[in-house]
Amino acid sequence: MPPLSPAKVTEIAKLLRSFPEHPEHEYVTWRLSLTCGHYADCRAHQSNQSYNASTIDCAECGAIRGVIAAKQLPRNDVAEDSQSPSNEVEIAAVDKEIQALRKKLRAAERRRKTLVD
Repeated sequence: MPPLSPAKVTEIAKLLRSFPEHPEHEYVTWRLSLTCGHYADCRAHQSNQSYNASTIDCAECGAIRGVIAAKQLPRNDVAEDSQSPSNEVEIAAVDKEIQALRKKLRAAERRRKTLVD
């Protein structure tokens, strides 16, 4: 597929700008638990039932990290520090870590069994 012409880019940009922006009060904040152990707060429209991203840039690490869990924050919690996550998000992160460790354990047990037999 050839690149878009400058005229087509201008036309598409004009079309996208024509859509009205949502009012500020229609946005909610999601607290994301990342694979590096840090947390990030991201905004999305309230019509979203979940936060759909598998990776994001971690502001702490400066690297792209996986999203383990996402929890929508009540509107009054938005100003809280993103380094003080709720227990539910932290529990989800630990559960995911336990699941990964169990998978590694099963693989190691299978490998050991082949060595013993």
